[in-house]
Amino acid sequence: MRIRMLPIWIVALTFTACIETYNPKIDDYLDLPVVEGTITNEPGPYYVRLSRSIALENMGLTPIRHAQVIISDDAGHEERLTEQEPGIYATLPAGIRGEIGRKYRITIETEGKTYQSAYEELQEPVGIDSVYAQTEYRETSDGQEAGLQFYVNAENLQGIERQFLWTITETYEFHSEFKLDYIYYRIDSIVKNYGDSGEVCWHTYLLPETYDFSTEYQSDPVVRNFPLHYVSTKTNRISVRYSVLIRQMTISEEAYRFWHEVKKMNEESGSLYTRQPYQIRGNLTNSSNPDDIILGYFITAGVSTKRIFVDRPDLPFDYTECHPATDVLTSGNPNDLRFPLYATILPSGEEGFSPLYCFDCVLQGGTEQKPYFWEE
Repeated sequence: MRIRMLPIWIVALTFTACIETYNPKIDDYLDLPVVEGTITNEPGPYYVRLSRSIALENMGLTPIRHAQVIISDDAGHEERLTEQEPGIYATLPAGIRGEIGRKYRITIETEGKTYQSAYEELQEPVGIDSVYAQTEYRETSDGQEAGLQFYVNAENLQGIERQFLWTITETYEFHSEFKLDYIYYRIDSIVKNYGDSGEVCWHTYLLPETYDFSTEYQSDPVVRNFPLHYVSTKTNRISVRYSVLIRQMTISEEAYRFWHEVKKMNEESGSLYTRQPYQIRGNLTNSSNPDDIILGYFITAGVSTKRIFVDRPDLPFDYTECHPATDVLTSGNPNDLRFPLYATILPSGEEGFSPLYCFDCVLQGGTEQKPYFWEE
């Protein structure tokens, strides 16, 4: 399985649930390097993203190009990563491999500076006992909505304190709303029996949310019924068949504290600047200048995974749907029609006209290629 990058500072700089728009002027904004990367017990390649911190009014990332990035272990093995895309550095597929019990660190040379993390041990992963979904209702500003809440249970921790970080990749099947029966290129030029192209699609997405938990203060260390993400019926994601791949990372106390602080900063109510982003220091330092700041964290983690499938729940759905028009050819001036026109045969026998994306799920962000892991 390939290792996915974790959106550390994207998460850290995402502010939501604002009551009103607030555009503060920041005179002391710092342009700082940011590192995001992980090495695990899973096969490589491993990826590291280098970028620069962004002001709130900017949306894009500024990649750090032409850096020297090295991952090394405590046994003297190391690998220099290759820049595959601007700011994205990767090991070879058969390159350095994370081993349980071994310690790893990252060294980054850029713009005449050298940053390095302390060695961090790759812990033995804790297995996932089960993942399940439960029907739940939530109150929103628009009233009550239904959906599925996902939970995870870890295997027996044998009384040992552990820290966890979860990431979730969702894959769902969805269908076009109508079968495309006719294409009108002109009033007198029609293509019939268009076929089934674009009727069934799948979409895969790494969710931006991460979830962390520590058993530090539990008398009996255990992970039971830990809540993960919620999927509302106001989307079509669970309208046919839905799958989640849960990656459970067993991480160090230091990595947990970092992620927990990032999460607190995102969820903190009150003033937007109660906490400054650069107050959350990661595990990289500049040995020649300890006051030099680099954001982010290089994570060493033991990983276990589990995939489950969920069929469409017996719940009311309320997502935006297409509404075909039946009088397109008869109402108004025929010269005002914009061809091509796309039509389906409705149960009433009439032709219903809608935009092409109502007939082609690929235009809604899907792919017709069924995932290799998909189960019916």
